[in-house]
Parts: sequence; structure tokens; C-alpha cells
Amino acid sequence: MIVKQITRTMVRKFLTQHDLAEKMGVHATRVSDWEQGIYQPSMRNLRKLCEILEVTSDQIDWPEPKKDLDVVTHVEAHSLHLDR
Repeated sequence: MIVKQITRTMVRKFLTQHDLAEKMGVHATRVSDWEQGIYQPSMRNLRKLCEILEVTSDQIDWPEPKKDLDVVTHVEAHSLHLDR
């Protein structure tokens, strides 16, 4: 399953990005980022995603992420503290 198939599976299950995000406990923009291949979900989120979409992690063929989530999250967290 390629990343675009996430969208197809969501449509087949009548799930919007908001619905999937709510079920996963993440923001809808994060789901959009996964669909576009900008970020890959964490291992925990990958397990949740597979459970909700009823696929296995072996069926998901993730492209290389356009951004490293750990680095971005770390930088964003520090910049939030610097803005205060």
C-alpha cells in the first residue's frame, strides 16, 4: 500500500482527515502530512493507523520523509520556549 492508498482507504471507510486524526489522537494536519509523505508516523501512530485502516504495516510502503519528524519536533519545541 502506498501513501496515497491511505486516502483511498479513508474514503472507503468514510473517514475524513479529521475523523482519522480524532481516532488517533493527533491533529488533522498530521494526517495530511502523512498522506503527502511529508512526515512518517511514529511507531505508536503507525500501529494505530494500521488498526484503524485494517491493514498491516507491511502493506504500507512509505516514501522517505521530506522532513525528519524528530528534528522538527525538537526544534519546534525549543522555539516555542524561546518565544516566551
